[in-house]
Amino acid sequence: MKKLRITKSLPSRIIAATALCLASQAAVLAEDGGPDSWSGQAVPSPVAPGEAPSASGAIGSPGNPLVMVPGKTTVADLVGIGLKEITAEEYNKANGGSAGAGFSYISFNDFLVVAKDGVTTSFYFSTAKKGAVPPEWMIGVALDPKASYRGLVSFLSKNGFTLRQIQTPHATFSDTAPGKDYQVSGSFVARGTVNSDIAYVFSFDTHDFWTADAPGTLDRITAYPVSYMDKFKTQITVPSLPPEGDERQRALDLSVLLSVQNRGGYTRLMPDRPGAENNTPKAWQQFVNGSWSIGSREDFLRTYDDMVAEGHASSYTEAMALLDANPGVPIARLAIAKGLDSYHCDRLFFVAQTREWLGSRSLKAWDLARMINVSRWAYGAGYITEDEAWERILPVAKTLRGLYHSREDFIASYIGGRGFFGAGDPSTYMEDAYESFVDESAKLDSRQLLPWYLPGEGPAPGSTGGRDAKIADISYVVSDEQAAARETYKRLNGSIDRANAAIKANDASGALAAMDTAEIILKGNAVGEFRPDLYYRIRFVRATILMAIGDYAPALAALEEVDACYPGDTEVRKLMQTCRDNLGGR
Repeated sequence: MKKLRITKSLPSRIIAATALCLASQAAVLAEDGGPDSWSGQAVPSPVAPGEAPSASGAIGSPGNPLVMVPGKTTVADLVGIGLKEITAEEYNKANGGSAGAGFSYISFNDFLVVAKDGVTTSFYFSTAKKGAVPPEWMIGVALDPKASYRGLVSFLSKNGFTLRQIQTPHATFSDTAPGKDYQVSGSFVARGTVNSDIAYVFSFDTHDFWTADAPGTLDRITAYPVSYMDKFKTQITVPSLPPEGDERQRALDLSVLLSVQNRGGYTRLMPDRPGAENNTPKAWQQFVNGSWSIGSREDFLRTYDDMVAEGHASSYTEAMALLDANPGVPIARLAIAKGLDSYHCDRLFFVAQTREWLGSRSLKAWDLARMINVSRWAYGAGYITEDEAWERILPVAKTLRGLYHSREDFIASYIGGRGFFGAGDPSTYMEDAYESFVDESAKLDSRQLLPWYLPGEGPAPGSTGGRDAKIADISYVVSDEQAAARETYKRLNGSIDRANAAIKANDASGALAAMDTAEIILKGNAVGEFRPDLYYRIRFVRATILMAIGDYAPALAALEEVDACYPGDTEVRKLMQTCRDNLGGR
């Protein structure tokens, strides 16, 4: 059996770094010791290191107890321990900057201190090139400048910092930055624990947009007076990395496949995609309407209820039941006899080939995991609240972990569901999903997905009747029988199209000839005495054409055949009587 071919072509586009202009956001008020004229200006770049602290010891050490606090520490304090002040004029000359009057700078050990009118306003710790981070004596903990965004958030929250988000992680696509990996930028505020007067702004560039978990680059840390954070009016709390057993994060992990296929993240409830313009409520409304025809809260609730209750799992189960009720009947004959179109005939073939590894749980992995995504999208669109989203996500996540016994079992079953959805070309549909998962798996080396089962958890009662699905099961081959079935449908549909075109052109002989072909195909695919409904509809149309050209005998024969299958139809009986009248009452 042919296995999926993993063929990847890397995109040529590169996500360029997006410069963060923290100073334009800051605008710390003058009464807090901060500049009131920074709005719109870029953050100063670090100048060359100045003089090191004096021999009295490093700042914060027992020999030098000074702890720098922006808004309180003065330039005189720093000069007093041996550091050198750089005037605005000197800074502008050396760096091509445009610092205003009253500003001055002090640089040491890769740190840049900004001051105005003799009082410090902020401290910049540039980490992107040299890996510098704030010293432990200031921030209270040792930081890893190469930590992932989410790992950093988790570390700080576990160490007592109060976190606020300034700028949602976002990416900008560009082809103008050769040699750069794709990059995402963002920023958040952390209020200090050791020094509660200090608020730190963390600006980052990470190299993993989808999970924010792969090692990235902590680009810059800026220390401000704590009032900087307190003056934000639209802050949201940055979620920390959950503990191993966090129920909500384990639920979001189940949305991984559809998320990465839509180039989005799955580590938080609020959905995200590249580009800030794609993450507004209006953008999510357009997205969920285009992909799911959900244009309102009511649409979402109806879709969710239908998918949880039935979904594609119901269709898969019905297909299995149809096959079981007609053992030995060729699938194409069964499909045509039941009036199924070519797409649903392909679905019967798919079910016959995959039921051994999909049948015991049907397609619940496919249906329910997507409802986690759709619930997140509805939340992003503003159709439901956060609580309402979790009320729908957590139950389906629990159901999935009860039905599927491992992550591999779940992933393989989900991909199988996508093959059923795209039954006309299941290999491509399954291969696309499989490659997305492979690509995503390669990014998870810094944080594996949370455990499938926790102590005390296990399969739901009655879910162990069939064997678990395996990645090795993800395969599909179009058999000779299925290829022949597709050809039969092609001939059938072609004959019907020709008949319709002839009728439209008032070409009675052409229409009747095309109907001959269709009727032969339909009669040849009867199951027992039962012929497809389409056969009788064609016979009825044939009768009306024959009556129009005055050929009443074969018209009456066709109508009598229809009447025998659908007795009592008044229109058929009326036409039969017209034929008899024209045949002299026979």
